[in-house]
Amino acid sequence: MPMRWPRQRTYAVLLFIGAAFLAYRTLAMISAGALQTLVPWVNFLLMLELIADGIAMVVCAAWAISGRPEQVRAVIRATTAVVIIHAVRVLIFVLGRTGPWVDFDVKPEARAQHADSWTWGEVYFAGSMSAISVIALIVFWIYWRRKRQALDEVYRTPGGDCGLVRPDSED
Repeated sequence: MPMRWPRQRTYAVLLFIGAAFLAYRTLAMISAGALQTLVPWVNFLLMLELIADGIAMVVCAAWAISGRPEQVRAVIRATTAVVIIHAVRVLIFVLGRTGPWVDFDVKPEARAQHADSWTWGEVYFAGSMSAISVIALIVFWIYWRRKRQALDEVYRTPGGDCGLVRPDSED
């Protein structure tokens, strides 16, 4: 009988791959000299994203290996943090290339060098992919809240506790 691959492991592996891709992009930026060209608060955001990527990868790997349903909350929180931090960093990148805020995220002495390191296609791609990820996060959040409300209705009884234990409870 063939071994069945659980759906949650597929989700965990996909989230791990997403976090690994963002970690790779962050490391590529750092190795390309981003720490020398960006202002300190953007460098802090870059390092914060790298740390969040690492945490998300560890949490997703632990969930994929153990398969314990109580780890879902940690996985969702870690990957949500990664998506939000990355979206903020991309928003800063896009705003730093356009409008009245041109190069506000780059050190003044590195602006000429930094202008040659990106193209408009990269700006559009980064902005659109980040927007798609935030929209997907919002859709997932709405779905998750509705699912939890439905579970609350199932386990709520008029006379009090019915003796059922919620599968996602922490007890």
